[in-house]
Amino acid sequence: MELTEYGIYDIYGMVHVPWWQTPLFFIACIVSGMIILAGIIMLCIIIRRRYKKKEVIPYWQQAVLELEEAEKAFIDGNMSAMLLYETLVRITKKYLHTRFSCDVLGKTDSELADYIHNLDIIEEQKNQLTALCQLSASIKFYPAALAHDYAQKDCQALVAFIRATHIALPS
Repeated sequence: MELTEYGIYDIYGMVHVPWWQTPLFFIACIVSGMIILAGIIMLCIIIRRRYKKKEVIPYWQQAVLELEEAEKAFIDGNMSAMLLYETLVRITKKYLHTRFSCDVLGKTDSELADYIHNLDIIEEQKNQLTALCQLSASIKFYPAALAHDYAQKDCQALVAFIRATHIALPS
């Protein structure tokens, strides 16, 4: 730049700065890159979670765990005998449906008691399961002490039934 005779700098025309050389463009590139990087990381996390192997618990073991939880809740006083028997019958239906491939999930307790006689199991086990289904409907009329004894006995009998019958099929 040159000074004029009056000590003022000479006037030049505007110098054009291309848009890709402006600070705004550099900031936009950095922010865009960070957003794209965050998207790629999130995509990798989602894909990894989707294909991550989940530990599968065998159906019979899951039934035993549910029974133990229900029995513990009953003993702690968090569950009534009637609710315990509803839980026992529900677990029994799920187990029979999975183990013996029979459609018992939609059956009532009395229908289940009738259906149990068609299963290929020992007669003693049929009688235990039938008694469980029949007792489920009438347990609300029993005194608390008697219901408590029946409930513990039936929980243990059902666990023994599941442990005895799961062996025939691989889980």
